[in-house]
Amino acid sequence: MITNIEEMFPEVSKAIQFRRAQYYLLVHEYSAVEKMLKHGQIEDKEADEMKAEIDSKMYYLSMNAPDIELISHKQRIIQHSDLANIFEHEELESLINKMRSYKEELNPAKHRMVTYG
Repeated sequence: MITNIEEMFPEVSKAIQFRRAQYYLLVHEYSAVEKMLKHGQIEDKEADEMKAEIDSKMYYLSMNAPDIELISHKQRIIQHSDLANIFEHEELESLINKMRSYKEELNPAKHRMVTYG
């Protein structure tokens, strides 16, 4: 059984690492602007404009969720389940594709209804 979230959800881990890298670069850029201002390489007005742009990018990162494309349930089973250790990739994919989908509902009389598609 997989207990490491990075192995189970690599797309989420990748998005988090990418977001951290973006934030780190913005922080580094902000300090570079302050250093250039301190050494007289840029003027106050330029520094303020650059800092405002960096601040707006940081705000965007903090207020918006990263774009994450999750793999399908079938692909997750094929790649990460214990069944992947038992069956060959193609065989497991074939078995999953042959499975029927179902829908479970409760009717007004509170009886469970299962319909297969």
